[in-house]
Amino acid sequence: MTSMWYYVFMYDKKIIVVGTFIVSLFTLAPIASSQPIPDPFGNRGNVTEQDIYHPPEAYVLKATGTVDDSNNVNGTITFWNKSDDILGDMVYSIDLLGALPAATTENPVVEDNAPVYDTIFSQESFALLAGEKKDIPYTYTPPENLPAGSYRIEITIGTSRGRTMGWFDIPVRFSGELSPYAELFPKDITIAEYGNKALGPETGPNVTPEKSISITAAAVSQDTRLLAPVIDIYKFSPSRQLLRSIRGSTVNANQAGAAVTMTVPTFKEPGVYVGILSLRNPVTNGRISNLAKYRWVVRGKDADILYTRMKTFGSMKNETMSFSIDYVGAGDAETKTNGNFEITLSDDAGILGTHSITDVTLDDSIRTGETDFVLKRDLVGNPVLNIEMRAENGTTITMYSAPFPFTAEQLQTLERGKAISRFLLIGGALLIFAGTLLFARLYIGKKRNR
Repeated sequence: MTSMWYYVFMYDKKIIVVGTFIVSLFTLAPIASSQPIPDPFGNRGNVTEQDIYHPPEAYVLKATGTVDDSNNVNGTITFWNKSDDILGDMVYSIDLLGALPAATTENPVVEDNAPVYDTIFSQESFALLAGEKKDIPYTYTPPENLPAGSYRIEITIGTSRGRTMGWFDIPVRFSGELSPYAELFPKDITIAEYGNKALGPETGPNVTPEKSISITAAAVSQDTRLLAPVIDIYKFSPSRQLLRSIRGSTVNANQAGAAVTMTVPTFKEPGVYVGILSLRNPVTNGRISNLAKYRWVVRGKDADILYTRMKTFGSMKNETMSFSIDYVGAGDAETKTNGNFEITLSDDAGILGTHSITDVTLDDSIRTGETDFVLKRDLVGNPVLNIEMRAENGTTITMYSAPFPFTAEQLQTLERGKAISRFLLIGGALLIFAGTLLFARLYIGKKRNR
């Protein structure tokens, strides 16, 4: 069993990133600065100067969607892995968005700031081989009380931990009642330690563990009605486990709007947190507004696995299976520490191998490590790479199990690829051997003729 661990800094300061992509990676990029007083963004500095992480080249190549009589959207998604790596733990999300405004002669460039009305995630993960294009059927059911009208469903490929990659939009139109939703406009996050300075809802300010923050929004309704604000809190992404759901005081909203203010706990465990705010019917608790997102970072020792990719596939005893692991330390851009990795490769029959990697630097720089496993027995079922990151004192910071759920067809492709590689390797060796013999015979014959 061999193991190699190295660091790679992924860096390009000429990239301009807009929309939610930069927000989702905003807390992970390093930039040095010195602040005489606590800064809400640590050493992350200016957004336009940050290093950007390059995720795997996985895309939604195309997608179809047809609305049936029950307002369900049925279609097929074509996913494409453009990279040379095998990608596991792939999932897709579906966001229900407002219609994209039409471009005009006066405004040829349209800003896509349409509201988000719903977000769901696929229940099962899948794998994509290098260069593979894979079709997956889907059915999407919109919220029960969604007003009739024109919308978009945006399909995004990513991982179960919320690392997003490519996306594709499909325009749809739903029939039904025309009763409009209330409109929710996210405003600010305020934190006492910064003198209640107003911070953008998705800027990800740092906060001391177990302290509270205040979030504000505006609620607008075409007709006067009571609305109950509810915020759902997750670690990094709504694709992960719901940590807590908090209901605030009801507000009486009308066309003039009503202020929404909620006090939100920040939790003891360090890390990046996201809160999804919505307005509910106070009686039925049914959602009757768009969604608003807030993000903050709890200071302290933390780390996360961005993604795990399979570099080489093996299935027989003595073959090698290799992986690369993208990881990062604390998102507060203040905390630096060293940690340890425990990496285990397993399958349906148990553990295939374990690596321990010590004294790994953990800060807000994104790094890549590679590790190889020489199989001591044949692979049984699908491989799973289990990663546990521990602090210097041995406490667990984070755990991640990355499955590679291959289909029978994909396994056949992988085995066929190995057979072709062996054939080419053996064929090349035989050609070299034959060429050497021919050269030797010619050389000896030439010698004799002299």
